[in-house]
Amino acid sequence: MPLQHLVEYFNDRLGREHRSSFRPFILEEGKVSGLFGPIRIDSFFAPLRQTLKPTVIAGHTTQITVTPNRNQHLYTNEIETLLANNSVPATDFESIINFDRLCRTVHMLNYLTLAHLEGVLFLEVDPRHILGIKQDHGVYFEEVITRCGLETKNVVIVLAVNSQYTHYYQELINGLENYRHRGYQIALKFDYLGQETETFDLIAKISPKGGGQLAPPPTIYCVAAN
Repeated sequence: MPLQHLVEYFNDRLGREHRSSFRPFILEEGKVSGLFGPIRIDSFFAPLRQTLKPTVIAGHTTQITVTPNRNQHLYTNEIETLLANNSVPATDFESIINFDRLCRTVHMLNYLTLAHLEGVLFLEVDPRHILGIKQDHGVYFEEVITRCGLETKNVVIVLAVNSQYTHYYQELINGLENYRHRGYQIALKFDYLGQETETFDLIAKISPKGGGQLAPPPTIYCVAAN
């Protein structure tokens, strides 16, 4: 499906879900951007190379670039309301979830223009997104991936590990397991130097336990923070 049609699809989908005419995804000069309140979000891709084989590209990481939204017609709280799933009670993490989904959809649409690149796509997910979703992690974004003609195995969910969420590790592990059951690969990005035993214990808990002879378990990566 042409990129323009995909952009229109996701704008139409949001409109149907929230009974709104707001269209946050725009396509200009072959690139997709997302509008969120006063900002405009774009994608930046960088190759991720293997440590022992630096010539081998494992995939590409994504980062957002932010510029002012000069054509803002709605205030931030109105946009967050439109992006929210009104069928469920609001939570403290609602705006984080909405922003996270918007960014990843922008990245996925832009990734389609880079399909010739090697490896898989690494998408960082905010820990608060995982904690804010109580079950079925990855279902919403799986629909995005499928519509783009890809599979969940093409995507690596990246979780930044830091001391702020030490007491929520079990909830985060449960969320990552949900992603993995849907076929996503998993990566940990360490933003701090914790105790060695804690680090390896966390890795051990989310490491694949075996997928049988016909279905090997997805890979788990460890990514060093910049």
